[in-house]
Amino acid sequence: MLVVGIIRVALRKFGSIEISELALLLPMLLDDKIVKLLQNENLEYKVGNLIMHNNLSLANYNDRYLSLLPLVYEAVSLLLDVDAIGLENGQITVSKLEILDEMTEKSQSKRLNLICIAAERLLNIIANDNLSRLYTVLKIEL
Repeated sequence: MLVVGIIRVALRKFGSIEISELALLLPMLLDDKIVKLLQNENLEYKVGNLIMHNNLSLANYNDRYLSLLPLVYEAVSLLLDVDAIGLENGQITVSKLEILDEMTEKSQSKRLNLICIAAERLLNIIANDNLSRLYTVLKIEL
């Protein structure tokens, strides 16, 4: 349900998100330390600062990235099955936002709520960044 919540935030904010971008952000958004940092509205982060201040959390980023890929694909598959999203050329688009809303609201998860707030902040941080550069900075090896 956490991945569905993150997809919902991205689609509400931008109308679409690339699967590769979602996969890249997921390890950060499932890290409680980073989520807690992103809750602080008084701190202004850029991707480089976030990475620099969290070296321990990001040390095994590639391993976490690879281990979470199945969750991304399962969530996307589920949402495609219920016609909540569309998918074309790796781009996830919203079909029925009310389904996403209902799925996340029914969970009533405090952790999901915190992750959704962090996801919105993180999406703002990376909005103008190059996705290829982020993959390089985070040392993702495919």
